[in-house]
Amino acid sequence: MVADSAILAPTMHGYRRGYRRFRKWLEKEYCGARGHSFPCSEDDIDDALAAWMASEMTRNPNRGNMELCANARRYILHYDSGSLRLKYSARMIAGWNKLVPPAATAPISRGLMLLMTQWFLDDDDLEMATIVSLSFECLMRPRSELLPRLMRDVSLPGAAADWTGSDCGALRLHGTKAKAHDCVDLLNDVSTFLLSI
Repeated sequence: MVADSAILAPTMHGYRRGYRRFRKWLEKEYCGARGHSFPCSEDDIDDALAAWMASEMTRNPNRGNMELCANARRYILHYDSGSLRLKYSARMIAGWNKLVPPAATAPISRGLMLLMTQWFLDDDDLEMATIVSLSFECLMRPRSELLPRLMRDVSLPGAAADWTGSDCGALRLHGTKAKAHDCVDLLNDVSTFLLSI
């Protein structure tokens, strides 16, 4: 158990809010409508939590609701002595996370990306200009995946078709989290335009 003072107040508020929602469902639906007794053992708590998460996911599958459910689980674990695992509810959150992945967004604006790319092109640093534009087009892959790339890892439209089957250009990625060798298709947009000038 971590002391309440070690957790930021807004975070703790989120934990409590999720737990209150779970507790309300537990009293009204699980114990009331379904006739179950109040869960006392780890398995009972985990089963009830997973059942609540399943009903919440069916009712409203958005990520905000998923976070509310995850916070209820965190709240229970926060006040536990360390023996609880709650593995079924953990699997439920993991599955929900895969069903509703986070929306990918670029962390910088298109205008800023173009300005940075132009800066490197003016400095005759084609490699950095390529990395900046590609990182934007690939929705900002982690630095560890992009920075080691060499110019030979970039294939322009036409050349990429041989090994990706794509009409777009492609960027080869080595040693990503998912697999040893991966590639990202480039949009026929800023990156391929900059690479072709």
